[in-house]
Amino acid sequence: LKRSSFRRFWAQMPEMSWFPGAEFASQDDLITPAITAALSPIAEMESAWDMPKLSKRLRQYFSNGAQGLDFHGQSLQDLVNQYADNVFGTVFQALRDRPWINQADFLVVLDAGV
Repeated sequence: LKRSSFRRFWAQMPEMSWFPGAEFASQDDLITPAITAALSPIAEMESAWDMPKLSKRLRQYFSNGAQGLDFHGQSLQDLVNQYADNVFGTVFQALRDRPWINQADFLVVLDAGV
């Protein structure tokens, strides 16, 4: 998806109030609306955490994914691969017991994080 698609999606956010911080998130925050979109299809299957907590945790995982990356002397492809490895390693470690984990599509969230 293009960034303009995220901005259109963002305009609908007041109607989607189940994730925390929506009213405080910046217009440049692409991760929050992407997480909302990714969680919508699986929201009914999550029983351990409520949607605000799950959304908050995923936002932390995707926001912290670039920590420790060395941005000098590496190709963009290598950096994206390392970021994805960091994020999905954390996501699958934290949420491995969830029945919906293999059904969730986090591609749009990964795109927003990059």
